Amino acid sequence: MDRLCDEILQLVFYELNDPTPLTLVSKRFHNFSQDNFIRAHYFLARYGETQALFYALGRGRMLNERVLDTLLASGAHMSRYLVQLAIHHYFRSQGHFIKTTWVRSVPLPVFVYFMQLATKKYGEIPVGKNEDDGSIFATFLRESRFHPSVRTTNWEAIKGILEKYKFLPFTNKDPIMAQFPLALAIEPRLLPLAVANGFQMDSKYRDFVFRKMFERPIASSDTRADDIVRNARELCRLDPTMFLSRTVAAEVCMEAKTNEAAYLALQRLDKAGELRFDLSTLVEELIKLFATTRSIALTSVALTLRQLYADFPSKDYIARHVLLCSIFIQEAFNCSHAPGYPYTANTPHLSTTENLKLRFDELGLGKGPTRIELMAVLLNPFVERFTPVMEWVRWNGRRIVRTEDVEDTSVGSSSASDSSVPRSKDRTTKRESDNLPERSGAIGLGLDPIGAKDFIQEVVEKMLEVACKGKMIKKMFERYDYVRETIAKVVLEKHQIDVDDLPPWDDEDACRRYHAKLSRDYTMLDSSTGRESLQLVQQMQPSLPPEIKPDDEVEGCEGYGMGNTQSEPELGHIGQDTLSVMIRQDETAPSRSRRRAFYMYNYANDSANKLPYPNDPLSVGRWVKTQFGTRSRITAVFLTHAIINDNAPDINYFFGYVDAHVPRPEARAVPLTFKHFQLLARLGRAPNWTLYNELERGAEFYYSEDDYLSDTVVIPLKQGSSLTYKIKKEASKTILTQHDPTSAPRGTKRPRREAASATRSYVVPDSDDEAIIGESDDEWMDDDLLMKNMQQQFQKKAETNLQKWIVHLTALCKDEERKYKGKKRSLDKAGKIEARARIQKNDFLRSLSVQLRHLRKVDHDRRLSLYGPEYADVVYSDEDDEEYIDKTTVRHQRRKISRD
Repeated sequence: MDRLCDEILQLVFYELNDPTPLTLVSKRFHNFSQDNFIRAHYFLARYGETQALFYALGRGRMLNERVLDTLLASGAHMSRYLVQLAIHHYFRSQGHFIKTTWVRSVPLPVFVYFMQLATKKYGEIPVGKNEDDGSIFATFLRESRFHPSVRTTNWEAIKGILEKYKFLPFTNKDPIMAQFPLALAIEPRLLPLAVANGFQMDSKYRDFVFRKMFERPIASSDTRADDIVRNARELCRLDPTMFLSRTVAAEVCMEAKTNEAAYLALQRLDKAGELRFDLSTLVEELIKLFATTRSIALTSVALTLRQLYADFPSKDYIARHVLLCSIFIQEAFNCSHAPGYPYTANTPHLSTTENLKLRFDELGLGKGPTRIELMAVLLNPFVERFTPVMEWVRWNGRRIVRTEDVEDTSVGSSSASDSSVPRSKDRTTKRESDNLPERSGAIGLGLDPIGAKDFIQEVVEKMLEVACKGKMIKKMFERYDYVRETIAKVVLEKHQIDVDDLPPWDDEDACRRYHAKLSRDYTMLDSSTGRESLQLVQQMQPSLPPEIKPDDEVEGCEGYGMGNTQSEPELGHIGQDTLSVMIRQDETAPSRSRRRAFYMYNYANDSANKLPYPNDPLSVGRWVKTQFGTRSRITAVFLTHAIINDNAPDINYFFGYVDAHVPRPEARAVPLTFKHFQLLARLGRAPNWTLYNELERGAEFYYSEDDYLSDTVVIPLKQGSSLTYKIKKEASKTILTQHDPTSAPRGTKRPRREAASATRSYVVPDSDDEAIIGESDDEWMDDDLLMKNMQQQFQKKAETNLQKWIVHLTALCKDEERKYKGKKRSLDKAGKIEARARIQKNDFLRSLSVQLRHLRKVDHDRRLSLYGPEYADVVYSDEDDEEYIDKTTVRHQRRKISRD
């Protein structure tokens, strides 16, 4: 260090927060630190010209007259505002944001010299309370929204303190630093003066400034659209880095109904070509954001979206879908509060169709929605009432129900064109229906009962895959008798899953992407809630009327219908928050860190309105269990789908859990089967913890749902329908208590074994079964004999349900281990040593291995408490040529042999 030159040593000093310890190392370093030039430039190098004098006044021992002269001569900024606060702080005349000793550490002669320099530069300096330049500036900001006649500070006064007295917040700790850019939003002509004083406009200020510029004025303010346009143009002219971002423009659009001046100013800037983006495209992407969020059901949002769509008509089908959903949601709300609701078939509400027609004409939606668009509306998660849609279908059925639309439904959806849904042979074509006279009566105009039935059946078929549409399915189920038949037919024919229906176990990517169609967890962020309706709308482009068909091919929606908001990231992202909400967020954020913070586009002031599922939803799976019961094949299918999708809320409901601390009756639980574990093993997914909890609670062992369902599953229908589904029950391909864990699970059972199992009886200990007392009711037994027989029956070694599960799950675990080891051996033969080292056990194998050890311990503890240590370690096996053989594992201690 002693050999370093002064220039290098000077740079070392500049990097130290406190160079005092270094000055004590040697005499040379101490003498070097006493140089006034080094001291002055230490503050300039570390803190910059704006803050150098502020930090120098806080280090009084290093400050003297020569250091002050060097600082000012080298460009350190000294404003009258800094001098005023220094005088207030030194003489304790007024409290400010500085709570440390600061200038009080400066010797009095040095501080007197500092005040002489300030008086020589600025003349008379007011030091009274609230007479400093910072208080005047704060008053100007506070009164900026007042009427000019009641303001006490005008912009000429602010111009004077910036131009003559070099006003500028001298440290980032000053609260005025965070508020300083607001003056530029109020009066952009102050920007050149602020830049001359050393102010640097950071890009992080951009949205902060323009938000205040477009802020909604108060009632007494005279802010007009012309003033906003003039200020925006002047600010962009003075600083080329300042421009109106897409983020602020979207926030202004969200206040189109409440902040008309700002919205009109935005439109004028767009017509003048002074925006760096197309406003119509921005509005289109903004409308598409509401396709999968709960806020679409808000009345204020609906009015805003209608205003935006009317001012900027869009040909995008997703934007059109959002407007249709908004209209039908609001109309359903009006219908629910109208007298005489619900309507009857003979007296439909004429006002409903008239209101819908009026809304469609106002927005330029042509002749109204097509059949597929109406179906997409009903599939939207936030449309919970189907009455307005069905009324529109009934009164406009001639144009909605047509052969062309039926053909269009086959695009991208196998369920729409499936032969399981009956089609009407009497359906007329478009040209024929236009020539038909209007028919009145119980059904309505132009739509026959078969056509309405087909429409509802297709809606119900697709609605089963939207997990949060339980309320609408329940209402349709209660109103239309054939909905029960449709649900049973669709679920049993299209949604039953077997192991062979899943992707191959060695295709990890396919297994990871696989999801069952029913009973999805709509509360997860990565769920597909709402995509069903958007995918249906996306496939309907060829069926749109010519007046709304896009000119160019539009790509599919991404991210739940969000527009391509990241195509130009430098212009900002768009969100659903209003301008006022984001201004409140700016004001509530810590003022000292505001200038350094980026405001994320997905900030949610009201996060509940941005959720992808409706308020108080009813899961389809929950409704199915309530309606069809626990011993139903339909309920079993939904449970299978819920387990594959790891839908924890539905799984808990299927198993009857209402509260973790409240015991539940076994009749409320849908049985768990071994097939569920086989499906998860095929996909390599860890079972939900509830499944293992069911095993611990003593769930009865079933190989599949065929084992607990009756020979014929009869689905009762309402009166007037004689249709029943009879499904032959196939016997389980394995005897549960005699299954060989080392053999295939679907092996045939032997006649001798079957006979033995038929005569075997496992009596539950402490039971009141008559078999414990005797085989004959007439047999008399004294008390001693009765107690002896009960003790013998109690000690009988019976295989419990938990042990059956352990045996079969152990066999499944061994099979998965064999697959894992075989995969590693195949890589060894191929010479892929590095790939072999990266292979890990899948989630199912890891989870099952751990849980099997826990289940064995639970079983051991239970048998220990019931039968004592003699039978606690009994292991059951199922050999091919032997009945159950009791094997007691005895742990022999190793004898230590001492070597002499």
